[in-house]
Amino acid sequence: EVAGVGRVPDRAGPDGLEHTGEVDAEVGDVVSVAGVTAITLLGGLFFGWLFVRWQFNLWPAILAHIGMNLLWNIFALGESAIGGLTGNIIRAITVLLAIVATLRMTSKGHRSVSKVL
Repeated sequence: EVAGVGRVPDRAGPDGLEHTGEVDAEVGDVVSVAGVTAITLLGGLFFGWLFVRWQFNLWPAILAHIGMNLLWNIFALGESAIGGLTGNIIRAITVLLAIVATLRMTSKGHRSVSKVL
């Protein structure tokens, strides 16, 4: 069990495999494909955690994904999901901010999630 979510491998396997078809057009070598697949897998786990933490509400995960995609595309942070140093720093900061905000806004001492949304 990870972060209150059981059976992580059940969710991780299909998500990581789901996107391997997308990778063919983005990168060619095996190492790059493995990198894109790993980033996609971690992203799937992150968005899944947001979904569960926000009481099975898809909107926080959708908005986080849209926001990250907008940053990636507007500032041309990389040709593939692997990206460069700047793109990965921005991605890490975005994920950390989302985690901190989620933990604060969904904690028991804070208003209920239904009142926030």
